[in-house]
Amino acid sequence: MTADEEQKIVMQLILKSGKAQSQAMAAITAAKSGQMQVAADDMTEAEQQLAAGHQAQTDLLADASGEDLAPSLLMVHAQDHLSMAMMAIDLGKEIIDVYKRLDNTNNPTD
Repeated sequence: MTADEEQKIVMQLILKSGKAQSQAMAAITAAKSGQMQVAADDMTEAEQQLAAGHQAQTDLLADASGEDLAPSLLMVHAQDHLSMAMMAIDLGKEIIDVYKRLDNTNNPTD
């Protein structure tokens, strides 16, 4: 794999991970304002973007199999973005659940 090819994959990892994190935060904001369907849609998009980020990571590892893959600062940065996106999605799900419970407590359907 050439350095340019590696850089393109790493940039995709950063872009997809950043989008996943942004969508997770948008989902939390929507839930906070009571828009639970928007929150669910945003979280679905976040998970799709995270899956695309994981695919970029897999592509990077598969393309480098059998080669020495020297970690670069950009690659470490990309992995950090992926980790943060995963955490944002996991925490986002929990926070949205809390907002749902609060909404149900304040607006019982019975």
